[in-house]
Amino acid sequence: MLQPRSAAYVCQVAHKQHKGDMEREEEREHNNDSYEQTQASKVDLKKDKHEMSMLLKSVKMKIKTTPVIAFF
Repeated sequence: MLQPRSAAYVCQVAHKQHKGDMEREEEREHNNDSYEQTQASKVDLKKDKHEMSMLLKSVKMKIKTTPVIAFF
């Protein structure tokens, strides 16, 4: 048979549960923010790679079309 608990005990248990729920929610939000930052970093990295690739391609094309001048 269950023992009756005092109102103070019930309040303490409810407070602990509420506090635990809040901590889990904060952790979930933090993890979501970290995930979003990681995704944004990946997008930035892809943009940087594409930009470097286009720049390299442009330089190569300019080298091909520029006449070579010998300084002898």
